[in-house]
Amino acid sequence: MLKDKHRVILAAFLLFSLIAKLLVLGSASSRDLQLLTWADTKGYQDTALAFIQSGKLAFSPERPDVPQTFRTPGLPMLLVLIYSVFGVSFIPVVVLQIFLSIGTIILTYLTAKKLWGDRIGIIAAGFLCLDILSFTYSLKVLTETIFTFILLVMIYLSVEIFRRKEGGWRGWAVGWCIGVGTLFRPVGLYMIAPLLLVFFLAGIFRKWGGKRVVNAVLAIFVPFAICVGGWTYRNYKVTGEAIYTSFDGYYLLFWHGAAIISARDGLGLEEAQAKLGMDGRGNGYKLLHPETKDYNFEQMSRIWKRDGKELVKQNFGIFCRNEINGILQIIFRPGTYEFWPMLGIKGSLRERFNFGKYPWAFVTLAGAMLYLLVIYGGIMRWAAAGIKGIKVDWLQVLIWLLIIYLIVTSGGPAGQSRYRTPVMPLLSMYAALGWEMMVSSWKKRQVKREKQKVKR
Repeated sequence: MLKDKHRVILAAFLLFSLIAKLLVLGSASSRDLQLLTWADTKGYQDTALAFIQSGKLAFSPERPDVPQTFRTPGLPMLLVLIYSVFGVSFIPVVVLQIFLSIGTIILTYLTAKKLWGDRIGIIAAGFLCLDILSFTYSLKVLTETIFTFILLVMIYLSVEIFRRKEGGWRGWAVGWCIGVGTLFRPVGLYMIAPLLLVFFLAGIFRKWGGKRVVNAVLAIFVPFAICVGGWTYRNYKVTGEAIYTSFDGYYLLFWHGAAIISARDGLGLEEAQAKLGMDGRGNGYKLLHPETKDYNFEQMSRIWKRDGKELVKQNFGIFCRNEINGILQIIFRPGTYEFWPMLGIKGSLRERFNFGKYPWAFVTLAGAMLYLLVIYGGIMRWAAAGIKGIKVDWLQVLIWLLIIYLIVTSGGPAGQSRYRTPVMPLLSMYAALGWEMMVSSWKKRQVKREKQKVKR
């Protein structure tokens, strides 16, 4: 009977989330289709259109002979598939993302249910339904929603592997998840390290047996190596540089490096970027460094990475401060700024805070801040209970290593609430567990007081 009740509640959560997202999609798209995009969308869109026109994963349709190495191929190829069926339109892409976001809520429920029971799963699903970031980015043509769905599939399968103490087809599926996920977002590139380490140590300490441990590790690593190695080899063949993405060198110098110079020399960030030569595909840098005038973008990325590392090494304290600031932005920014335009709330930040003109701005901001208090309050309660009786649970170690990895690697000068999106299902699970602990503890105290009254 209780399970039936929980299923009804879960169905209500899913229906609420689906209808709300479709309604906002309809409203936003009728006003301006660009509300379904973000700054990064253009790069993915241009590569998809270039492939449709020329059959090449190129930088843009106008430059079909310039190979795309800045963006990874996952989202562009998905766009190609959708456009070939429905025509070039953002709406079917966003509809797919909405259904993937519903799938993520279901996976959050199933994972929490397997770990701690049906009730925790329901609460976690409810928390995730109310997350403004997951809501917002399911409506924008970006990689966040797809990557988050793949991440949750991977974690759900990992729970099963830990329960069964063997990899089997699930190990291969985990490997394909992290491999395909990395083709959508390069942030997954080094995520393989904590994943393999935890599986290896868990297998050793939980006595899975040497053969099972090796099989599980190989099953995860091989598909990942195929995905990452395949794209790296393609980049080598078309550019001469064996790199997975040229984005990392660009970001290291023109964001991390520029932020260091900005803080060190008292310049604005854009001023510091211009000082380093940030200009389109590296033309500004070439003017400052004539010896690089014949280098392609990928060779420039290698040089930028070298220069960026040198700046970080010389100014490590500033780098750490910038990194911490970015992490704090990811963790604590409510995420309403990105959501408000969907509701027709526009203009400068000051104009958006005109609550007389935009009452929904106040409602959503207050709600988002309260939501974060609830989420982090629940997690702190869970953490406090865990500290009292510390024991190594390798599955929990894996989940928290992934949470920390995804937040830390997204920190720095470009840190923003958007990068919290992939970890929100996991944070919702632990928040649900913490609040269940609080309620359970309160109920026990109430029962104890009642017993004491009866004795008197």
